[in-house]
Amino acid sequence: MSSRKLRISIAWRISIFLLWLACIGPAHADHGALRQDTFNPLPDSTLPTFPTNSRTMWDHEQSQREGRTHAPFIYSGGLHGISSTLTSATFATEAFVPERVLQTSTAITYAAIANDVCWTIISSDNDGITGWTRVGSGSTGAYYYQCEGDTTPNQPTLPPNSAWLMGPITITASAIAAVQDKRDGSAYAARTGIINPTDNIYGATGDGTTDDYTAIITAIRRIPIGRQGVVAFPPSTWTGRPANYFLGTGLLWNDRSVTLLCGGASLHSSTNGTRITAAAGITPITMENGASAYGSFSGIENCHVRGVAAAPGTDDGIRIRANNGWARNVYVEGFGQYCFHVMSDAGGTIALNANSARLDNTTAGTCLTGGYHTSGVNSLAGTWTGIKALTNTGFGIYLLGGFQMISGLLCEGNTTGCIRLAAGFNKIDPVYSEIGGNTTCALQIDSGVANNVVYFNTASRSDGTSPICDNSGAFNMYSTPLGLNPHWNLLNIGNALGTGAHLALSRDSMQFNAGANTRWQNAETTRTWTGVVDASGNMNLTTTGSPPTSTGFNVERLRVGSGQSATGFLSGTASLNFDAWAGNDCQTRTIPVTGAQDGNPAYAGIPATLASVADVAWGNPWVSAVDTVSLRGCKVTAGASADPAAVTVRADVWQH
Repeated sequence: MSSRKLRISIAWRISIFLLWLACIGPAHADHGALRQDTFNPLPDSTLPTFPTNSRTMWDHEQSQREGRTHAPFIYSGGLHGISSTLTSATFATEAFVPERVLQTSTAITYAAIANDVCWTIISSDNDGITGWTRVGSGSTGAYYYQCEGDTTPNQPTLPPNSAWLMGPITITASAIAAVQDKRDGSAYAARTGIINPTDNIYGATGDGTTDDYTAIITAIRRIPIGRQGVVAFPPSTWTGRPANYFLGTGLLWNDRSVTLLCGGASLHSSTNGTRITAAAGITPITMENGASAYGSFSGIENCHVRGVAAAPGTDDGIRIRANNGWARNVYVEGFGQYCFHVMSDAGGTIALNANSARLDNTTAGTCLTGGYHTSGVNSLAGTWTGIKALTNTGFGIYLLGGFQMISGLLCEGNTTGCIRLAAGFNKIDPVYSEIGGNTTCALQIDSGVANNVVYFNTASRSDGTSPICDNSGAFNMYSTPLGLNPHWNLLNIGNALGTGAHLALSRDSMQFNAGANTRWQNAETTRTWTGVVDASGNMNLTTTGSPPTSTGFNVERLRVGSGQSATGFLSGTASLNFDAWAGNDCQTRTIPVTGAQDGNPAYAGIPATLASVADVAWGNPWVSAVDTVSLRGCKVTAGASADPAAVTVRADVWQH
């Protein structure tokens, strides 16, 4: 081809290229009037630099443009594991730095001291990088590494046109002992720090059948130890169906603070949103505090977590063993144990603490032991809002860890009941909530449990036709027996029970704040007493049946109005036989009253037989000795009196 034809051919190609550059501008613009500033000199066929400028334009212009809008990232590969030597397994990498770099499968042999820290990158730099060792046949590969010569990680500066692969890489006793993943899996992840487990370097599928455990745990471990990070699950697969990430092994972390963020979840929905499905017997999500508390503040958001339990087991849906662990907009269903389990160990080990857990807008459904559960000595001070417990076997909420604040509660169809409190200092305030349809009861407080406050105010079933608790299910309250340590459980049921509903109580202390026509009932073996608190707050008590040997309404502490509260009321009787008085003399008799103490106020009922003896005055009875009340009568005039017959006298003693 003649030189003239060659110049014409090149000029034509340049014209086509410039036309393409103009066409990538806005469709509505006047391309002839637009300014286009290139990174590199435009080729001019009339100049001697034309061949060089053409090659530069073709090789670098597009990459330089991408470098301004996208951070370097790894498309696939780029990670090796530990090794018993200083040589890794072979691995390949495809990266955009922003130039595309395709490194074939190659091993790295680290020229490190026996105990060292190293860092590895991939780069398009073909001339070598100062301070970095190049890897590959004849040192021509794209892998570079740098070792520090000590054991304290000190991250070096990332060179231009490069992307991180690994670091710190811990060398111990001349072996690759630990590898921290530093890859960014997409331009978006590289720019935001949000990790997508479906990126090629991780490989999660979300197809509902492939085990995505390895891909997801690798993405989680991409977050540096002791740091915080987000692992975000796309809401759908390439087929357009909602993503379903199947786990054959449960995810557990305790050395970093992780947020699992699902896309497209619908609040309180069992059918929509990104799903995480666990194999039978598997707890899919466990966040632990860790010995250094690095796992604290971990959480999960907008996810639908599902199990396949057919029988009760040890698998929970989400297990929070991290301080300030949390779940938000999460639906959990179908596990053999609890849907949500906030748990610490019995010994209070800091690595497994679960204090101050937060649950917001969550639903627990069809779990085979219960919906929500707290256990262990350090699962305290949680805050739960917008809680649903639906059709679980057992209780909707079962608290073994105290100091929980729960508000906005819906319980429906749980086979044992809505709430069981086995720990004190809990406040449950489901104002405007719907509670009903639970097979046995709405509330149970275990024996010995103190200082709980529970409000059921103006609530109704979601269908609008039934009260809080239907006739087959009552509120059950159990506290310590009378005479043991004081305890206070406040139940505010407002007008929520409705006609025909009842409240069953044990014979223990209870304080009521009740609205109009609130009913409560207690059944003993042979006797039933029923009360109604009317709109004015008056308690009306009626009894039916044959009274047993001892029956009554036992109260540990009683206060009327703003007066002093009473802690005990004691009573006893005795047959007293006073002789005839001689005149101007006194007689004293005693009445046994078990529990009476010196100084307790005492009172006696004087029968007519004694009160009718002329000129005999009866003084105030007093506790003259432990368990003993004395009663004295004195004839205040001269002359003998009549000799009264023996008569039974009752003495009462109050304690404060």
